Amino acid sequence: MRLSLTLILVLACGGDTAPTDSAASTASTIDPLSWPVNASGAFNVGYQTWEVTYEPLAGESRTVALNVWYPTDDTEGSAANYLGIAPDDQVFVDATPASPAYDQGYPVHAHSHGHMGWGATSANTARYFASHGWLYVSPNHTENTLLDNVDPAPQGAFYHRPLDVRAVIDAIQDLPADHVLAGLADTSKVLITGHSRGVPTVWSLMGADFDPAKSEDYCAGCSADQLALFESGVQETRAVAAITLDGGFPSDWMTADGQDSVSVPLMDMSAEEGHTTHQDQWDRFTGLDYSWLEVVDACHQTFALGGCTELSDEEGFHMVNTYALALGRSAVLNDTDDQVLGLLDGSVTVDSRGLFLTR
Repeated sequence: MRLSLTLILVLACGGDTAPTDSAASTASTIDPLSWPVNASGAFNVGYQTWEVTYEPLAGESRTVALNVWYPTDDTEGSAANYLGIAPDDQVFVDATPASPAYDQGYPVHAHSHGHMGWGATSANTARYFASHGWLYVSPNHTENTLLDNVDPAPQGAFYHRPLDVRAVIDAIQDLPADHVLAGLADTSKVLITGHSRGVPTVWSLMGADFDPAKSEDYCAGCSADQLALFESGVQETRAVAAITLDGGFPSDWMTADGQDSVSVPLMDMSAEEGHTTHQDQWDRFTGLDYSWLEVVDACHQTFALGGCTELSDEEGFHMVNTYALALGRSAVLNDTDDQVLGLLDGSVTVDSRGLFLTR
């Protein structure tokens, strides 16, 4: 995921509609599962960030910034400004959380950003889910963000990223009682997504099998504890569905058929450019609950910051968000709406730019 500061400043806020004055009254009178998946929901969007420190291995301490978007009925407030360089006037900082529209609480969507990104590089999708009553959480992967990237990657990068995602889900689950978001989210069933370098993170979290035979090459110099973690895996058992966004299966550290250990629905979204890898995956991954959306004229940033030359942000984000929400509603909320099921079995399409296959 290669970024430029100019692209970030121009595109970080692109996409959706602005906050609406009618959000509170609409959201309080309509079942959110009746809202169409191909349009923003009725809630406005709040945002908070704080640091989370956890222990990846015994004696190892790691701190990541957590970014969280959530529904609010507020109609005004201070605009978000991600990393202090990317303002987002469609999101209110520290907004008052809306009462959950679902009996079980806010459904949760957790995301892993790409190489040299940060937790808000897919803010458009974060806003979209929050407008539908979800909580969307994403860590800044320390030592692999725009501001602190370490090259070459530290030895622990293969397990830090997935454990970062697990840590921020834990943080939402275990909020202190006096936190304004405490008790509002249901972390028992989570949708996991990842863009670019976040795709291997997703496969790791989904329980794809690490290959111990490859550890000597991939994890040369790893400690005994790191190798043990490599062999045991870092699966997130709360995940009930996953989406990989324009990235390939990590064959350099997974077994040749490591994907077959993934038991939850997985959707692969890809840009038309570089589709050969994704065609190969489609041909090989016959044992999965697997679907593939290739977006015609899309580029790598259709799934994050936008700014592609052949596909407008409005069209690209609309397609990504619609299919992502459909999978989330089906897997996390057991939604059997005709539009949702139609999108997931290929009988309903967003537009002609999306080539969707499902098993």
